[in-house]
Amino acid sequence: MLIKNYSELMKRLLLIIALGLLGLACLYLSRDKTLFLMFSNHVPASKKDWTKSDRITKEDVLAAQKSALKYLFNAQDESGSWADHPGFTAISLKAILQSSQYDDGFDKQIIQAVNYLLTLQREDGAFAIPFSTSTALTNYTTSLCLQVLVLCQGHGIALTPNKLQGSAAFIKKAQDYLIGIQKDEGEGFTADHPNYGGVSYGAGGGADLSNMHLSLQALKDSGLDANDPYFKKALSFVTRCQDSETNDQKWSGGSGGFAYSSEGDASDEKEVYGAMGFAGLKSLLLCQVGTEDQRLQDVLLWLKDNYSVYDHPGKGQISIYYYFATMAKAFSLAEENGVNLDVSLSRWRDELMEVLVKRQRVDGSWVNDEKKYMEGQPILATAYGLYALNICSKE
Repeated sequence: MLIKNYSELMKRLLLIIALGLLGLACLYLSRDKTLFLMFSNHVPASKKDWTKSDRITKEDVLAAQKSALKYLFNAQDESGSWADHPGFTAISLKAILQSSQYDDGFDKQIIQAVNYLLTLQREDGAFAIPFSTSTALTNYTTSLCLQVLVLCQGHGIALTPNKLQGSAAFIKKAQDYLIGIQKDEGEGFTADHPNYGGVSYGAGGGADLSNMHLSLQALKDSGLDANDPYFKKALSFVTRCQDSETNDQKWSGGSGGFAYSSEGDASDEKEVYGAMGFAGLKSLLLCQVGTEDQRLQDVLLWLKDNYSVYDHPGKGQISIYYYFATMAKAFSLAEENGVNLDVSLSRWRDELMEVLVKRQRVDGSWVNDEKKYMEGQPILATAYGLYALNICSKE
């Protein structure tokens, strides 16, 4: 009888524990809207009535920027955030603050949004909603938030009085966090490891080039010394993501394109595709690779052979607005560094502006029918689209 009672007691105890863990898991997943945004559907507004032969004017581009700004501000929550999500909020702010159509009449809404982000900065410098899925995306969100804080400084935007004096401290803490999670000797990585010098979404996990170029951009924009060891270590990882003879990994061939990660898979093959090609070009330049460097020349050749503004090379329409944004930043950085682009690439600004203007919806938004990676969410696609259009139209 005692054994039977003990067995029943253990079953009940295990059930209570299981229900408790399930409740904690549900709480963790519901603390931010990442999963909701991944699976929710939106009915997008219709496109404007453009024909393929219509010429896009400067006035059309300005109108598209203003329309996108209006859409984003109308989509802002009462909390100041976009979708109550640190990533969406930071990407939206980045696009707005870099727009030539931005003026100080928007400062109140910007300050509200930035203060929302500042409430999420942890003591270690990372930005995340506590006990939520965003704690697994800290490099991603912190890199974006750091760029936003730097842009606010550039615009002379004063935050609330209690935050204003500490703005430099917020930036320094974010810098220190990004440097601290780089996969180097401090995390037990040796220089011959494929992930050495890289970063992942958070402190753990495999390194990837998508997070790498965001982190490099944030640290460069925020004034990290160009000779800081971070950049040299990062270059080691970036090199190992390239399908090039300069890569010492077994999977590497000679196409010159870039893959998402540095480690080979079971078949020793890697997928190279458009956004990573531009992320690689951008990363090489941020790491101060010279214009005649073989790695740079290899990726330029790959881009010449695969360039498109109508599809995302290797992905079709999947994540095409991320591709547009990465393309625009990489090409503009190349021009700033005196890189000679092939004649087939030289009209990238005009070609991308035309495609973006013609893809825009009547409500000012952009949205991707391919919903993977959350581009079915108009806020995210619009932030990417506006960011790309801002760069293309910059004179």
